[in-house]
This record gives sequence, structure tokens and C-alpha cells, in this order.
Amino acid sequence: MARPLRIEFQGAYYHITQRGIERKPIFPTKTDKNKFLYYVDVAFRRYGVLIHAFVLMDNHYHLILKTPRANLSKTMHFINTSYAAYFNSKRKRQGPLYQGRFKAILVQQDKYRSEEHTSELQSHSFISYAVSSLKKKKQNQTLSLTHTFI
Repeated sequence: MARPLRIEFQGAYYHITQRGIERKPIFPTKTDKNKFLYYVDVAFRRYGVLIHAFVLMDNHYHLILKTPRANLSKTMHFINTSYAAYFNSKRKRQGPLYQGRFKAILVQQDKYRSEEHTSELQSHSFISYAVSSLKKKKQNQTLSLTHTFI
């Protein structure tokens, strides 16, 4: 059975998730988190995607992004392939890093940018141990990904 096609159009907002294979860590160190965000920043400049929020957990990540040019698949291919190559090279390993394809949920802009939803996300317990953009984000502004994690 063929994979379903991704819905891509200009100005779309997506909630992206990607999990490590066998739920294993994909960000074991702060350096790894910074390298992943470096690739996200390169994708921002190369493909013009706008990153509105992110959460990096040990074994998966979430991104909320907008694609002004309808290029979600190209963007995510670049981010995931670049980071997986870095991760595998650094650890002298081979094989897939991720469990299947990335998940992309098309979302309505108003729901994800509202104060209520931001407050709802901040109240979840995962925020206490995740590296999260919500602590750094000002209302209705696109993130600057020049942050490093200490």
C-alpha cells in the first residue's frame, strides 16, 4: 500500500513530530540539541519556513511551523537527514535514527497562536524537563533560533 500524500500549500501551519527509533534518545546531549537547532536554523534560511514553537525531548521533538512556499517535505527531509547523518557519524553507527516518517498535522492558525493554547501547553508536565521554545517566545513572534542550551 502506498503512503498517503502530504497536504502542502503556501501559508500552511503544521504541528510536526518525530520520534527516535524504538523510542531511543535522539538528543542525548545539549550539544546534540544545539546541532539539531542549527539544522532547523539553516532550513529557516534555505527554505523560508517560519518556526513558531519547538520542544526537544530526549527521544522525540515537536515543531510548529509555517511554510510560506509549500515546501514542508523538502524542509523536513533536510532537517532529519542532516541531523541523522551528524548523529550517526558522531557515534560511529549506521541505520535509521527515526521511527518511520515524520508526522505532520495541518493546524488552524488561530488555535495554535492563541494565548489559551500557549497557557495550556505550558501547564503540561513535559515542559518542566523539555527544552522548549515556549519559555523564550514572545506572543505572536517568530523564534530566533540562535539560542544555545546550557
